[in-house]
Amino acid sequence: MKKDRLYILVGVFFVFLQIVAIVRNLFLDFVYFFWFCDFIPIILAAAFFLRSEQIVKGIVSIGLFPQLIYLFSFIVKLFFGVSFLDETDLLFGHNVFIIFSSVVLHSASVIAFGFVYRIRPKAKSLFYSFVGLVLIYVVIVVFTVSSDSINYVFLLSNFFGVSSFSVFWIPMTFLVVVLPTYGFQYLIYRYFGKQIGH
Repeated sequence: MKKDRLYILVGVFFVFLQIVAIVRNLFLDFVYFFWFCDFIPIILAAAFFLRSEQIVKGIVSIGLFPQLIYLFSFIVKLFFGVSFLDETDLLFGHNVFIIFSSVVLHSASVIAFGFVYRIRPKAKSLFYSFVGLVLIYVVIVVFTVSSDSINYVFLLSNFFGVSSFSVFWIPMTFLVVVLPTYGFQYLIYRYFGKQIGH
């Protein structure tokens, strides 16, 4: 299958995934759509429709490791009854649709990575990641309350009791999450990508 056609199909899948996110949140009576996993499918859909692999990789650099941690926590809780994330603990109190849809939504970055792992991550993907973090920060600060700490934007300010500390979420996330994931994507590219000449 040609890449252009494949990316259109992948984009359609992520549009469907966004619809699933909306339905799930409505069932939960949860009006926020600001958690990364709740809105990222439509961004990924747009990136695949535009055939912009570097935007996809930029998004993956934000979400891959956090979503893998969530999935690991879910698996450990499911098979061993051990929990270390409140989010996965709360998940098991819901029906099968909520559980399944939540797991799939928390796999969005992993799924997207599966389609671009052989593509070389370029410096502009880091730019897209940074822009993404800034936009997430602005939306969270403007439209949510600090006590909810959506995407953990207010983690530092809540811990230290200083509201202005929330701005450090951007560089902290970039250094601790984005750069290591970018490096991981580059290593995967080095191993797999050069085999097909990317």
